[in-house]
Amino acid sequence: MCRVRKLVALLLSLAMVLAMSGMAMAASSVDLENGEVGGFTQADTPNVQEKIINIKKELKSDNSDDSTVNAPTMSYTYAITAANGGNTVTDTAGDHTNATPVSVTTISGVVENLTYTTSLAWTPAETLDEGSNYKNIAVDFSNVVFTGVGVYRYIITETYSDYAPAGVTETTGGSHVRYLDVYVKRNDTYTDGTTAAQWDIYGYVCITGDTDVTSATAKTNGFVAADGVVPDTYFSYNVTISKTVGGDNYLMSTHGKFPFTVKFENATVSENVLPIVSANSYATAGTALTAGNINSITAHDPSIGHEGTVTYTGIPSGTKITVSETNNQTGTTYSVTTTGGDTNLDNESVAAPNTSGNAISNAQTALAANASKTIAFTNTLSLISPTGLMFRYGPYALILLCGGLLLFLGVKFMRRNKEED
Repeated sequence: MCRVRKLVALLLSLAMVLAMSGMAMAASSVDLENGEVGGFTQADTPNVQEKIINIKKELKSDNSDDSTVNAPTMSYTYAITAANGGNTVTDTAGDHTNATPVSVTTISGVVENLTYTTSLAWTPAETLDEGSNYKNIAVDFSNVVFTGVGVYRYIITETYSDYAPAGVTETTGGSHVRYLDVYVKRNDTYTDGTTAAQWDIYGYVCITGDTDVTSATAKTNGFVAADGVVPDTYFSYNVTISKTVGGDNYLMSTHGKFPFTVKFENATVSENVLPIVSANSYATAGTALTAGNINSITAHDPSIGHEGTVTYTGIPSGTKITVSETNNQTGTTYSVTTTGGDTNLDNESVAAPNTSGNAISNAQTALAANASKTIAFTNTLSLISPTGLMFRYGPYALILLCGGLLLFLGVKFMRRNKEED
């Protein structure tokens, strides 16, 4: 029984430690709608907040079919510094018991012992859902010693890797600076204010300008889209390659596969990307793609049979795709029709198997995000007819040739006899 009690006590201790560490790591997020955390439960009575706050960074995905795509390679770095004090923050009269407005001058932020997320990155190992995708910039005030009661203002500055090589469009009209106001008061343990534990944070407000907080100042939950502003956006499109076989009942029933080659070209996108490749049951997706420069995917090798499809999802906009098919059926000739790309081929013959000169290609120039394509290949078997020219007229031509030869020999023989006489 004693051992059981000790075990229970140990488990309870561990649970308390885990709970405390969980509280220590807890973070509040700036409100998505109002750009703030905190508020009064009643006039002049604030709620104490966590000392870690999350500020959002948004990367939007805009895919032509609203598909989930692999993220591009895109990175951001952040620096938080003290803003100059001296701006005015004013509450309305309704926020206070005495029904009078209250104003305070902002204090330059204390950055000593402040820690925060210094970098964020998206990579092709992650996926983006259609629409907004967020990551958190965590700002930790747990060890900051404030100098007095008031509103402390900070500047958060974002820098970034080049947008174009990642296939990302930069925020239009957006700012790479945010301002963070931190609302501080003394708590019940206060004695001399020389330790962080003596100060409570009861509110945060994230704003887009270092100005007086008025109705014209935009509150925000971070580096996200504002009204009328497009956020950082990854535009992509999809291509499906489809296959139909005609005149060959065996390959139609067995869905025998033809080899294809797929090539991508985009002079702008040089950061790693990774289109998602999928195939239905009548096709093989080919060698697994790995993250890399889109231009390095120069010879992807799916195989597609009758009624087969292979789809590439999340191709960076502005990428050209070229699809080529090669006949791998010995002794047969197929006429090929392709539709859907820029180069629509009609009745081109793919005869000899597995040679460099028999590929049929369909090139699609760069597509915008709203222009997914299906490039369709149709192979129709052309058989050699036994009623062809050689078989129909060949025997007569042979008889005529033999008759002419006999006539020639007869004439020559008769001349020789006459000469001897």
